[in-house]
Amino acid sequence: MAIRIIVRRGPGAAPVFSLGTTEPVASNTGAGVIRAYPTIELNGDQTVTTPLGIVDRIINGRVIITGDGSIENCVVRGEVSPTYTTHTQLVETSNASSRAYVGYCDISPQTPSAYISGIGNKRFYAYRCKMWHNNDDFGLFSTTDGIVNSRIEGCLTYDMARFAPDYANNNRAETHNDNAQLQGNIQDPTDIVMVGNSFIGRHSQTVGTLPTAHIQISAIMISVNTQAGCSGTWDRNWMRGGAYTFNAGGASASSTLIVTDNRFERPGTISPGNTKALVIASAATRTATGNTYIDNGGTVPVNAG
Repeated sequence: MAIRIIVRRGPGAAPVFSLGTTEPVASNTGAGVIRAYPTIELNGDQTVTTPLGIVDRIINGRVIITGDGSIENCVVRGEVSPTYTTHTQLVETSNASSRAYVGYCDISPQTPSAYISGIGNKRFYAYRCKMWHNNDDFGLFSTTDGIVNSRIEGCLTYDMARFAPDYANNNRAETHNDNAQLQGNIQDPTDIVMVGNSFIGRHSQTVGTLPTAHIQISAIMISVNTQAGCSGTWDRNWMRGGAYTFNAGGASASSTLIVTDNRFERPGTISPGNTKALVIASAATRTATGNTYIDNGGTVPVNAG
């Protein structure tokens, strides 16, 4: 299947950024990096259908991308008083006809909610976005053909919003927060690819129900809910936090996971922090090489769960 990535950029240039070498931080990701921070506001949900899309705007609502839609240098912050009663993405891409380009955007709800996540659930290319105060930052799954067709590069995700109890999920004890949650796709590790991102699996200390424990949280979570397996590739990312930072303990034999040259927070170095850095079920087909700890360069072992 031919995959077409649409990238539209206007005048101006972002500072030098080498994917996989330059760590994404607040100053080199999100709105205001490639051009001036937007000041013009759009109120209400916006449907984007064309490659020119929306640029340089603050959006007080959601963005629904269909067709060949794209957005760049935007602030997507949802409603002031959200009325969502089902799980909702601030940037919804599932009905895009190809990979929807979402570049240099701030994606953070102005009123966090257990119902609100960042981008998903398929057919998107996220580049150097900054995301915080979401329930999950990225959702990746397909309940139909199993094709997610998504790529994430140079993004920063952090400070997820925890709520206890989780009123969006039958009042379970607390929300399950993940920088990226994968719920199933085809057995093709090129279907979901993440390169050069910074995933910080920690709760916000200013919004939501302030955490008393560091339990239901990860940087990468693989929960096989919608397909028989879940496959993907992670290369040269920075991953921190979480109970298990990379949690693929539930990956099935139909999963193919490639995890190479990533930098991980070492368990025991930060509190609250991870107890294991890299967990992949032994049943999965897995390639895990070149992964090191951020603080001392040591080799990250692969745990089975």
